Amino acid sequence: MLALLLVAAMVAGSFGFERRIEPLKPRFAADRSTRLALPSARVVRALFLNYNGLAADVYWTRAVQYFGRLHMEHRQHYPLLWPLLHITQQLDPDLIAAAEFGSYFLADRPPLGAGQPQAAVRLLRRAIRRHPNHWRLYYDLGFVYALNLHQRRHAADAFAAGARRPGANPVLYTLAAEWYGEVHEDHLALALWKEQYASTPSKQLRENARDHILKLETRIALRQLRRATAAYTQRFHHLPSNWQAMVRAGMLPGIPLDPMGNPYRLLPQGQVELSPKTHLPWLKRVVPMPR
Repeated sequence: MLALLLVAAMVAGSFGFERRIEPLKPRFAADRSTRLALPSARVVRALFLNYNGLAADVYWTRAVQYFGRLHMEHRQHYPLLWPLLHITQQLDPDLIAAAEFGSYFLADRPPLGAGQPQAAVRLLRRAIRRHPNHWRLYYDLGFVYALNLHQRRHAADAFAAGARRPGANPVLYTLAAEWYGEVHEDHLALALWKEQYASTPSKQLRENARDHILKLETRIALRQLRRATAAYTQRFHHLPSNWQAMVRAGMLPGIPLDPMGNPYRLLPQGQVELSPKTHLPWLKRVVPMPR
């Protein structure tokens, strides 16, 4: 009976409330794209009687509807998107979908998104602090860094961190290694390919990892030989005539061999290249001397 009386009182009161807000409706409709009715998570918690999960669902739904409506209108500005997502995450930090999909909404340039990649990073990093083993968050973060902020090293670090999470998709190893290669961090890329080779049960992925390991080991070896040749030239004031001269000078432990067991070629101009007998189509054959 008490519950029924309470409901009746609320219904009766709603009619008076409706009459009082009726004059405000046109103004609110005009301003709804630039104003947030409840800008504080603390106020929202109080209004929802601390049913924070329910409140977060309401705000997340509102964020999706807001973004979808403005996106369909090809808007260039989404002023409420970050506040809505911010409050959603404050209300329920375990609502991972809000961080994952919210970062998509924020990161891309208008009209595809809000053009706020830094806000997307903030959203994802807060979710990662709460859920450090959720590998998809690192995946999303890596792509925001790679595609929206063009920060290759940060992208590689994010992918690498995600690759080491429990149950992570092996593609994260590939992404991390490729982006480390983009910033010439060959040793880090090599370590990741070796991790993937050792951990994946897939024959195809192991073969792919093996090819990349050979590629990176060869590239690292060529770079080291180039530096050794330059050091020999600086020390003796002439280019080495062959590898034996560098071995005799104590600058190499022996004749350097490529991944197929063939000696690297030392050209008269000081360049280093693979043997003609070695067929590695994925590697640039000649590494020039440094200037």
